[in-house]
Amino acid sequence: RKLRDLHREMSEAGMELNARIFVILIKAYGSAHMWYELGVTRGQMNSVGAANAKVYTALLSVYASAGCWSEVEQLRQEIDEARLVLDAAMCATLIKAYGTAGHWAKLDLLLQEMDNSEVKHDRRTYGALLVVYTRSGNWPQVDQVRRGMADAGIGLDARLCGCLLSGYASRQEWEKVDATLVEMQESKIPLETPHFGALLAGYLHAGEKERFVATQTAMKEAGISPNATICYLLLGFYAASVDGAEGTAQQQHSKVVEVWECLRRLRVTGQLHNVHQCA
Repeated sequence: RKLRDLHREMSEAGMELNARIFVILIKAYGSAHMWYELGVTRGQMNSVGAANAKVYTALLSVYASAGCWSEVEQLRQEIDEARLVLDAAMCATLIKAYGTAGHWAKLDLLLQEMDNSEVKHDRRTYGALLVVYTRSGNWPQVDQVRRGMADAGIGLDARLCGCLLSGYASRQEWEKVDATLVEMQESKIPLETPHFGALLAGYLHAGEKERFVATQTAMKEAGISPNATICYLLLGFYAASVDGAEGTAQQQHSKVVEVWECLRRLRVTGQLHNVHQCA
């Protein structure tokens, strides 16, 4: 509301709104689902001729995230009519949007358009492709994207490593999990909470107890406290590990109590909803 009031005051005062301000307004109104205000902003943007590639990228991201595909297609037409050339940022936004919605035909057409327009893939476009193909389980395409990244000299980052670890672990492809971990170590990418969560989930579901315990130990040694997701994985592991021996049962009970205490702290600090995943 404060932003809307400020926007109105700026307009009434005749202040010039530039592309940077429009991007801020677009992202704010879009995240708040204030579609009327966003429409007004688009009208102002067009009237002062402030629509550039960054503005259209922000608009594409907002409408695609909300599933407003008619608006996305209209924006594509406006981009063409304005004779704006698609750049890597726009393409990465559209790749993520089409892939998330499962619009694979449109994604393929976009990739062809990139080739025809000689838009070079960069970390943003390769990253978007890696995320959508990993989430959809299209592993041949994942391997192809990884080869393209290697040929272009583009390495992985922490977020992409998390996606790959999650995907490989869910498929029980331990060699690729280990190779990714080695690549992270060589690239000096530290293991963070989402990475540990992905590994623990894969090991738990596959019954890989030794790998699970080793990963949990590594997490403790790294000084990383478990989030809610990892706490639930730990509870599942401890529940499945009780073999009936009195000593083991007592040890596992102590660990369960420890995890519940961790969950209590997360609830008190408002972090119980803290579920990490690649985006």
